[in-house]
Amino acid sequence: AVETQLPAARSALLPQLLLSGQYSSTSQESSLNGNSSFNSSQYSISFSQAIFNFSAMNALKQARLSVQAAATLFSAQTQDLMMRFSRAYLGVLQAKNLLYYTQEQLNFAQDFYQITKKRYDKQFSTITELEQATQQVDLLKSQYIAEKINYEQLAQTLSNITAVAYKQFPAGKTQFIFQDKLPQDE
Repeated sequence: AVETQLPAARSALLPQLLLSGQYSSTSQESSLNGNSSFNSSQYSISFSQAIFNFSAMNALKQARLSVQAAATLFSAQTQDLMMRFSRAYLGVLQAKNLLYYTQEQLNFAQDFYQITKKRYDKQFSTITELEQATQQVDLLKSQYIAEKINYEQLAQTLSNITAVAYKQFPAGKTQFIFQDKLPQDE
């Protein structure tokens, strides 16, 4: 709707040309004169141009400001959408990495529990060590569930922003190659 304001306001300042035409035909039968018909045509051209129309100039200025305001608002909304998308996407990736990290901790704790249980069975560990290993597994299981819920909520937020249902996100990088020398040292 804003796009049409500028041409409409500009048209009030342009010359106005009006063309009109009329044609009429009249037939008349009379017992005295016989048949008679009359044709008449009328044409007119009207041209007008306002020399100075303050209200039309003001309307044009207002229309330009409205278009400029709409463009600024659109730009701001686009930037806001990009920021919300970036935050949501990075949040999903971070949550995915935390979920992976928690899973690895849980796997380690379960392995440690199995080792501690075998040691306890052979009486090389105390019941306290076995209980601590059990509690560590339970704690990490609950943390894993919390991280999974957080990940799914962030993925849903991203889906709401983009209107795309994401099935999976790439996992973060788990293998890093360390270089002995920095590029500027070569």
